[in-house]
Amino acid sequence: MKVYIRPFLFLFAVGLGAVSLIYYNLIEDTATEVIIAISVLGLGFGVFQLWFSEIKADRRRQWDIRYQAYKELIKATEVIPEVLNIEMGNSLESNPHGLISSLINITNNFHITVEANDELIFPGIKLNDNYTRLCVIIVKILERTNVLRKNTYNLAKDADSLEKTNLDEWFKVAEQTNWHNDTNKLLADFHKDKHDFYSHIRSYLR
Repeated sequence: MKVYIRPFLFLFAVGLGAVSLIYYNLIEDTATEVIIAISVLGLGFGVFQLWFSEIKADRRRQWDIRYQAYKELIKATEVIPEVLNIEMGNSLESNPHGLISSLINITNNFHITVEANDELIFPGIKLNDNYTRLCVIIVKILERTNVLRKNTYNLAKDADSLEKTNLDEWFKVAEQTNWHNDTNKLLADFHKDKHDFYSHIRSYLR
């Protein structure tokens, strides 16, 4: 039972008692009856104010909780393109193994954050189409980065001469460039869907 229902139960009990006193003529003085009626009305007004204040406070608490969760979701989402943009800015010094590990960690955190807020804070958020599309894009980014990791690893493993090493460096740069271009396209879709996802979350704050 919500706390703001209790004052109404109290008011109902007091009102029922007052009506019973008047109905069964337990109070013969008309002036006393009027005083009791006015007192009950005054009590009713006070209870209404208390009820209204508690509802406003409860809604404010819910809004604050949802707003905090909204900021956490944005943070968990934004870190994905941030990590990728940093890596693309340093593509010649790329570390695909470390990047894969970082991407797995931050995407796991993204999914955990959504999962934690799905039932109570943003009910049904996992069923949103924009979230589904973001998940698909994240999987594609992971798969494409894993291809870069495998190819880079194979080039390093097979290097056995200076000439081949120079050729492998060229292939490595080409691999990174292709990954850069493919990832840029995926990030463009990611940015579009993430803003639609944010818009859907904000609908819970209205």
